[in-house]
Amino acid sequence: MQNNDIARRFDEVAKLLNEQNDNPYRVQAYRRAAQTLRQLDLPVSEIARAEGEAGLRKLPGIGESLARAIVEMLLTGRLPNTSRGNRHYTALFSNTARAHQTGNTRDWVVLYYDDGKEEQQATVMTCTRGPLKGRRVVRGREGEGRRVTPEPSVSFQSEA
Repeated sequence: MQNNDIARRFDEVAKLLNEQNDNPYRVQAYRRAAQTLRQLDLPVSEIARAEGEAGLRKLPGIGESLARAIVEMLLTGRLPNTSRGNRHYTALFSNTARAHQTGNTRDWVVLYYDDGKEEQQATVMTCTRGPLKGRRVVRGREGEGRRVTPEPSVSFQSEA
């Protein structure tokens, strides 16, 4: 994929998010990234090949999530989102101040989805305490996880 191809995809995402009345900062992030890609003097693929995501994050308006999206498009030709039936999902690592403060930007995943009425979002994270410690949960719905998740079995090896 060329810079303009990726920029066009980011513009499409920004347009769709804007039409869905999504967070205006998120919309602007995609637009800013598209503009940056169009203004580059060299192919973004060369930056990704030479410096990886770290090199992409050095570009104006390209943060961690957008750098990963660029790499995904370079590798697969697709944005990292999925569809099931009429529902559409986009999963991005959390870029919130709280995720940065706690060092969880690689653990917390924000899942944006259309429930048929409006776009929703949920945060998926690894539980750090209680009976679900170490398990992936949807924040705010841990109670449901406790009802459907069996307790892990513990086995002891006999001492020789």
